Amino acid sequence: MWKYIPLVSLEQQSVLVDLPGHGASPISDKVSESQSIASMADEVIELIEHLGIHEFNIVGHSMGGYVALEVKNKRPSCQKVILLNSNYWEDAEQKKRDRNRIAILAFEAKRFFIQKAIPSLFLSPDNYQGEVASLLEEALRVDSEAIAIASLAMAARKNWTSLLPKEDFYLIHGAKDRLVSLDQIDDLVIDSAHFFIIKGGGHMSHIEAPEEVMLALNAIFTKD
Repeated sequence: MWKYIPLVSLEQQSVLVDLPGHGASPISDKVSESQSIASMADEVIELIEHLGIHEFNIVGHSMGGYVALEVKNKRPSCQKVILLNSNYWEDAEQKKRDRNRIAILAFEAKRFFIQKAIPSLFLSPDNYQGEVASLLEEALRVDSEAIAIASLAMAARKNWTSLLPKEDFYLIHGAKDRLVSLDQIDDLVIDSAHFFIIKGGGHMSHIEAPEEVMLALNAIFTKD
């Protein structure tokens, strides 16, 4: 997903991680058994340690933000955590039930679900037909089990409101994000210097408004 923004301009090393079951990364036995965001974070940490990285910042989009919060909790060497079109609270009960249904759909009607879900992430999918087609192709390659595990893991994730408003916590939010409403974000976050609103973005801000996202990331990484 990060190919849509020029991370090289940040002038620091970037490690792009495929979460278990996504991209070229197989489903880990640990993730499959626990079906948790924490187990995904363990896999990310294992990779970071394998690469010999000691101190690092982490950026996560949507579900990746939930994983980033777990990594931050597990590793003090994780410095700044940046949530891009993500959030820090647990799902409401209805949302949890919806995610459980998605886990079933992943096996019973995977293609139908993906063809409906991917375009709905965009404010105006017709304006991003090439990007939508590419994401559809990628999503259809994801195993049904990986989709189900991810959905169940998100439903069971922790509430990280206690992290606020720490100096190393940042939130980049699409003003028109239909999946994460601005009304749900605490005032103390919105009023802080660690909150960045992407006026031209929905849930896919890195595609819909990449310049704005890069400005926010540059501002975050140049902060002392």
